[in-house]
Amino acid sequence: MYSVVGQIMAGTVSILLGLYYFFFKNIIYLNMGVVVYELIMVVWFAFCLPESPYFLFKKGMFNEYYDVIQQIAKYNGVEIDTEDLRKH
Repeated sequence: MYSVVGQIMAGTVSILLGLYYFFFKNIIYLNMGVVVYELIMVVWFAFCLPESPYFLFKKGMFNEYYDVIQQIAKYNGVEIDTEDLRKH
């Protein structure tokens, strides 16, 4: 879900910035728009995206690992039992 939302946001902003530049031809405001967009994306990546399950598992953060696996399974429409994961 997160990657789809990011792609939609990136495509929409790219089109809007292109249209803005086409009509107004002011490069300073275009650059400011790109910087603001990049700041929004950095904040979104930093606080909204979950950590990689591989990273969490390798670092021994197993509770967080199980939570992320459940989120991924829920997004994919699959029901899993974390107790089965904890056994392995």
